[in-house]
Amino acid sequence: MTLLSGASGVPVDRVFPYFLTLVALICAPMVVLTTLRAMYDAYLPLPFMDQWAVISLDDCIEHLFSQHNEHRIVVFRLISILDYLLSNGIYVVNYSVSIAMQLAQAAAFTAIVYWAGVRGAVNVVLAGAIALGYMFWAGQWENFLYSFQTQFFAVFLAGTLAFASIAAVRGWAGVGAASLCAALAVGSMSNGVLACVLLLPLAVWLGRPRREIAVLAGVAAALIGLYLFGYRSPDPDLTPLAALLKPLKSLRYTLAYLGQPLEELLRVQIAAVQGHRHLIAIVMGGIGVGLGVGAGAVLLARPSYATPARLVLLHIILFIAASAALTSLGRLTFGVGQALASRYLTPSLIFWLALTFLWWSLLPERFRLAAPASAVCALVLMAGYARYVDDVVQAMRVTRNGAATALLSNVRDDVEFGKIFLDPNVVAARADILRRQRLALFATPWAGWMGTPLAAHATIAPASSCLGAFEAAQAVPDHSSEAAFRVRGWAWDPARAAAPEKIVLVDAAGTIVGYGLTDGPRPDIPAAIPVVTRQEVGWRGHVKLKEPTQVSAFILQEGERSACPLGGARRLGGSV
Repeated sequence: MTLLSGASGVPVDRVFPYFLTLVALICAPMVVLTTLRAMYDAYLPLPFMDQWAVISLDDCIEHLFSQHNEHRIVVFRLISILDYLLSNGIYVVNYSVSIAMQLAQAAAFTAIVYWAGVRGAVNVVLAGAIALGYMFWAGQWENFLYSFQTQFFAVFLAGTLAFASIAAVRGWAGVGAASLCAALAVGSMSNGVLACVLLLPLAVWLGRPRREIAVLAGVAAALIGLYLFGYRSPDPDLTPLAALLKPLKSLRYTLAYLGQPLEELLRVQIAAVQGHRHLIAIVMGGIGVGLGVGAGAVLLARPSYATPARLVLLHIILFIAASAALTSLGRLTFGVGQALASRYLTPSLIFWLALTFLWWSLLPERFRLAAPASAVCALVLMAGYARYVDDVVQAMRVTRNGAATALLSNVRDDVEFGKIFLDPNVVAARADILRRQRLALFATPWAGWMGTPLAAHATIAPASSCLGAFEAAQAVPDHSSEAAFRVRGWAWDPARAAAPEKIVLVDAAGTIVGYGLTDGPRPDIPAAIPVVTRQEVGWRGHVKLKEPTQVSAFILQEGERSACPLGGARRLGGSV
């Protein structure tokens, strides 16, 4: 019975779904575009931290089944093999697969919620928009912006598809599909073993034949055995037993892990939240666990409600909650704050999405829209996250660009190398592999210009076609007989009304002796020169010289076909 009506006499409960859908259709694309733009702006084919262990095709093949920390990252290495074969290791395949997996996760959730009984075109569109926005929210920036994080998407997608396969596909085909997805989960991250384990109670609850359950049990045992074969603890101090002896701290970590999404949304919007981050996340995690337990109790108490789709959603919730608890066993010594790392937002968002969709299908008709309405409110907050993402991208560029220009210029700069890996010696040694095989940063033509005439690659444009300056140089001890320098300045391309991305440094003979990248905010420049409309015009780079010479800076324009000289050429050289 309709209790409320609008001024026109149209029942509010009929108008509200359309309103929610409209808001979701506005916000979800904004969320997706914000993340895709951040991926584009942050893109730099340079290995970062753990990725220095897998920088070539040989690395991936030789260590395909090797342990990485506590994980078996077989799936990531297979994706990387494709990337090396198809794109010379510039991570295009990695990023494309990450996007595809999140699209697949959103599509899977939309299909599952429809299967669970949320019908009607408007509801399906609403569910799809919510799922798409959640899966692409840039709060998960570590997983979207670092190509090494592909496995974070893979393990949870594989878990979702494993549960959906055993629930939706009859006979041995379903067992085979579920087993394959479970294998992919185990081969992505350590918590993938939980998907194998949870497949068994799901199969029993679904009433699958005993022979199929027995096969699933055998597959789970085999996959767990393969995972444990030759396993070594990455750190004796990070043992699960030590965490089990601190159950309350482990519980706080688990709840903070699950409750992170709302905390992160509020933290960005409300400055006062900063001092209460852990508490908000823990409280929200507790609410989420309570909602999950409540849904499970309903399905147990009323067997007719326990449809296959709802059981899939429940087991996704269990998978994420168990993953959070398992993570606490290995990360507890880092403190509860570590549970708020952005990479953990991927599973916690899936947790809340599954909760939302499960309750959407369970609630009585008059209260049913409360579930998607809460999700749409979250989408509105996600759509306002863009400014924070810009700051994240800027920080990433500052962290990595110095190492990139040092490597391109063949300068050993341990200060900059230490920002992209804990041991600068590893970067210096392994970068030779990238350079010899023309991989990653060295795969682009621009990277091979060092030591060649600039005029062989680009026409020299008049100085009046650009603005900027070569402002300073600082000597760097790079462990060689040649002189090396860090250099900096600012640049603006009036034709594009933007800062140029790439800078080349040229000696008096016109030979390229260094590289620069634009990454720094310079608020003083637009304040003094009105035609410059952005602050991010500062550039940094490196130069390497065999003998003293005059060094000039050029910006690259028109797709690297033209080079414009900047003011402030400097005489550099001499031993450091």
